[in-house]
Amino acid sequence: VYMKNEKLLTTRELMEVLNLSRTKIWELVNKQGLPAFKIGGDYRYLRSEVFAWLQQYRVRRGTPAAGGAANSDTSDRKEP
Repeated sequence: VYMKNEKLLTTRELMEVLNLSRTKIWELVNKQGLPAFKIGGDYRYLRSEVFAWLQQYRVRRGTPAAGGAANSDTSDRKEP
């Protein structure tokens, strides 16, 4: 979903936004379908497309996190 005045993010900018390494970003592009443009040897990303793509990984209440229960958020559980 392209927004008229939306600028393309560089890999470095996306690294800062998502707090991920360059290697992880490239892995997400190549193996997980993170939307990107390849211009020459450089990748560019539309912020709106990246955040739309991220929605598939949103953890919802009552749904186990990827990797099973060991990774799920326990902050809403009451202590015995």
